[in-house]
Amino acid sequence: MGFGSNLYRFGLYLTWGVVFVIAYVYCVKNYGLLLGGGIGWLPSVIVAYVAGLIWPAVIAFAAFMVISGGY
Repeated sequence: MGFGSNLYRFGLYLTWGVVFVIAYVYCVKNYGLLLGGGIGWLPSVIVAYVAGLIWPAVIAFAAFMVISGGY
């Protein structure tokens, strides 16, 4: 399965990694080490995969939030 250009592929992998780590830490923090650490990787993978596929929109949204002061 191809994802197009090398730039898009690089953004996909970078966004996937960053979002996965953030989502996993969020799961562990909110649901504890047993539940969040045990099965928190599953929702983290799903969220990271979707964010990785639409990474240009994610970057634009993050930039908007930083510029507008909403983050």
